[in-house]
Amino acid sequence: MYIPINWKKAPKIEIDQTKCTVPMYCKLCLQACPQACFRVTEAQFQRFIEQDREKLGDFVLTAPYRYDCTLCNVCVEVCPVDAISITSEEDTDDK
Repeated sequence: MYIPINWKKAPKIEIDQTKCTVPMYCKLCLQACPQACFRVTEAQFQRFIEQDREKLGDFVLTAPYRYDCTLCNVCVEVCPVDAISITSEEDTDDK
């Protein structure tokens, strides 16, 4: 992914994997995010074995497209287990 040098700093999106245990079953953040910043991947890839969507820990929620995030916090509001937190880079630079 090419990011121009003068582009905005990406927000820091933290996902608590101990709270978000079945993202393929829930999918609320995936459906609510207007910029499609999130992605669900298999926690451990095994050839020729299909993962169970409702089994704890088989899938992991990540935010690989965080540069597209507009800090609208819709994903934070819609998460039923409060597993997502977003902070801007400007907030963390001041500390």
